[in-house]
Amino acid sequence: MLSRIVEMLQSGTICLEKKLDFEKEVSHQLTVAAIDQNGATGTCLVSIRVLDANDNFPIFFPTEYNITVRENYKPNGPLVVLSATDDDEASFGE
Repeated sequence: MLSRIVEMLQSGTICLEKKLDFEKEVSHQLTVAAIDQNGATGTCLVSIRVLDANDNFPIFFPTEYNITVRENYKPNGPLVVLSATDDDEASFGE
């Protein structure tokens, strides 16, 4: 719930109360309402887009490789192809 991560100040400033996590939620929306001294009201929709940070480590699967190589294996030949995943988005996940 977004109300647990933001605070609305009397000045109209919206402040974060805790860090956002892109991997949990990529966007948030909230509706702000204002009431003047005469009782007139107005509302505004605020959309927050969370940008990814490079905060995840690459994970190899499998985590261990055991290979056997012939003594006459040609130099510069590939020994093994590794695979890793990263939960970060775009270039952070490459």
